[in-house]
Amino acid sequence: MKRPVDVWLKASVAGSIWAASEIVFGSFLHNLQIPFSGNILTAIGLIVLISINYTWRDRGLLWRSAVVCALMKTISPSAVIFGPMIAIVSQGFLLEFSTRLVGRTIAGYLLGSMLAMSWNLFQKIVNIIIFYGFDIVELYKSLVSIAEKQLSTQLQLTWVPIFILFAVYALAGLIAGFVAIGIGKVSRSTNTESATKPETGNPFIPNTRPLLFSYSLPWLFLTLIFILSALFVLHTQSVFIWFPYTIVISLIWVIRYKRALKQLKKPYFWGSFAIITFSVAFVFGKLNPILSTTDALILGLQMNVRAMVMVLGFTVLGTELYNPNIISWFRNSRFKKLHFALELAFESLPIFMNALPDFKTFVRKPVSVIHGIIAYSEQRIAELHGKYGTSKVIFVTGKIHGVKTTFCKELLRRVKEKNISVNGLITDKIYDKEKLIGYDLTDISQNRTYPFLRFAHMGQQGTVFGRFTVIDEGLHAGSRIIERAIESDSAFVIIDEIGRMELEGTGWHKALKNINSANGKCFVITVRNEFLPAMKRLMNADECLVIDLSKFKGNNYSKAMEEIEKPCRN
Repeated sequence: MKRPVDVWLKASVAGSIWAASEIVFGSFLHNLQIPFSGNILTAIGLIVLISINYTWRDRGLLWRSAVVCALMKTISPSAVIFGPMIAIVSQGFLLEFSTRLVGRTIAGYLLGSMLAMSWNLFQKIVNIIIFYGFDIVELYKSLVSIAEKQLSTQLQLTWVPIFILFAVYALAGLIAGFVAIGIGKVSRSTNTESATKPETGNPFIPNTRPLLFSYSLPWLFLTLIFILSALFVLHTQSVFIWFPYTIVISLIWVIRYKRALKQLKKPYFWGSFAIITFSVAFVFGKLNPILSTTDALILGLQMNVRAMVMVLGFTVLGTELYNPNIISWFRNSRFKKLHFALELAFESLPIFMNALPDFKTFVRKPVSVIHGIIAYSEQRIAELHGKYGTSKVIFVTGKIHGVKTTFCKELLRRVKEKNISVNGLITDKIYDKEKLIGYDLTDISQNRTYPFLRFAHMGQQGTVFGRFTVIDEGLHAGSRIIERAIESDSAFVIIDEIGRMELEGTGWHKALKNINSANGKCFVITVRNEFLPAMKRLMNADECLVIDLSKFKGNNYSKAMEEIEKPCRN
């Protein structure tokens, strides 16, 4: 089986550390309403990434770690996750871009850190425009125009406040970069073997997945239609049409999605609502005599309603994206390496959450805290390598009614002759007076046979699957055999004939998925040629060894067995 390559293993650890800091320190900062808490969390994340990159020099580690961390933000108790997720991913890519452009040098890290921190301001500006429309730009320009008149200056001040803010953000990124470089150099020059594993307790990890919620792909697409249609109506119709239309949509969302209601309960939402509305009425009414006070108030209301639709709409989209069908597609798509890395990251998250001190301790001793976490991360990688990085899967393929089972029996005999411990199962055809009636399976370790498949027309009790009736005794026995083989000390495991049932989520599907937890074993699995591509995707084994028996003449499989034994000896 192909495990996540080293860079994905490391990304799972780095992303988990970043996510742990977001959860532990983010909760403290946001609960106390500390200003610029997002920038403080960004600085901590940059320090973590750059410091780790001094030890792990893998190409692509920075952006992969950011993607893992961003996806882990879905456990945040906040319903608004798209903004932080986009910010984290963008910061990771900007840091990766800078180190590739300038190199993994002081200049590269400092440039990346400044760009990543400045992204926060850029994204805030873009978000404001998305939520309120370009009318907010006109409001800003009008306010600047008023300031120019009050100051009696001939200078164009439109860009001055923005340039000043970008300079402040870039300076903050520069400081974070210098701190990260200092910690990274210390970590790289210090022996990490003495790092101790943090105590693992039971930190609270919030789960935002609504319980017993009826996910629906049609509702997902309907929400997209609602958002687009609301934006169209807002900018083409009168207030007597767009106001009731958007209110109806919002009520539908609030009734079906309780998370959306939380957004309307936040004080800052209604505070900004009032500020924007009356600011527009005052500024536009003063500078544009053609625009009446009523029209200006309606314009302010329109901007706020647009913002409400966007916030609620993205909240609803975030809820529907938890749909198990979407998650299943993600797990089995070309992103399966990322999915497995994400699973490892969630496995590591409680460890790193428990290892982080309270925010006050971090402020007093940031260098020692981050250095300690990075030092242990090396040991965490070794643990993941031991748990997930050594098992091998070899597929033996052939046509239907081929010689796969015969090959497995010969391989079993050869392995036993070499005193290699072996486990698993083999399926055999069962005949009644030379007429094929089904298949039985044999437990290799106990040499016990169980009835498994019989042709459906025979009336055998069990679950009908295609032409066959699946006998419960054999089905359950097969699952037990595979699970026992995974947990056993056997170095060699043979699983004869898997296919359509497993691909459709039945049969031994669940037991096969547990192969991910095996350590140091060699799995030889037979599968028909037509099912091989799908089976490789199911088992995350794109680059595994495949033995095609049709390529060997006669019954001379010695070379095929040597091809199997070679990787299993390594």
